[in-house]
Amino acid sequence: LYGVNTSSISDIGRVDGLFAFKDESFNKMRIFTNNGSLKNCFDEFFKKCASFDAVICSNDFAAVSLIRNLLKIAPDELNRLKILSCAQTKLSGYYKNMLTSVNMNFEQYGKAAVFIYEKLKAHPYMSGITVTVKWTGENEKTPQHKTVTVNNSESGYEFYADGDMRNMLTAEQILNTCSDSDRLIIMSLISGMTIEETAGHCFLTEGGVKYRIKRILNECKLSDKSELL
Repeated sequence: LYGVNTSSISDIGRVDGLFAFKDESFNKMRIFTNNGSLKNCFDEFFKKCASFDAVICSNDFAAVSLIRNLLKIAPDELNRLKILSCAQTKLSGYYKNMLTSVNMNFEQYGKAAVFIYEKLKAHPYMSGITVTVKWTGENEKTPQHKTVTVNNSESGYEFYADGDMRNMLTAEQILNTCSDSDRLIIMSLISGMTIEETAGHCFLTEGGVKYRIKRILNECKLSDKSELL
């Protein structure tokens, strides 16, 4: 397990869920935590990298960071390791050949939400209902111990203070804010095209390209084009 933020309830829940619903072989699994430095997390992982055949990342940002680091110093490991993550962010889409990203069963969550709404509407004296969403294909087992405990210190702030994490969060915000045309403009500029060449490539005027870039900078609170790229 890679990139687990010990200040995150959702990350802790994923870890305990894995141990609760999988067999005893998971007791051999190593957990590499991210307490404010994805670089330190990777450094610890890389020392033992050769002994693993798969990595389950706590989120797509940890997965992208892992892939980027491996591309720099050990690209062959990406052909050997099976890397899985959870979220399906826009950013992870650019690494889809090296990453398997899964998402929650939103259909079941939606059905549960409708069920709760109907029950609360029919019984106004109720203030709330707790519903457990069922997942198929697994046999429930009770974990022998809690695998990771929540860190209640201020290290949660360190998680977002990490420069690598901040850059990826900004990139994700940009990708979610942009239209397909905006993303094409950004990728064209990253590849080295001039504004004029980008305009021709995207079937836009130069003024249109500049306007879109300015809008993206304002929406994402970036200072200039160089920071965007």
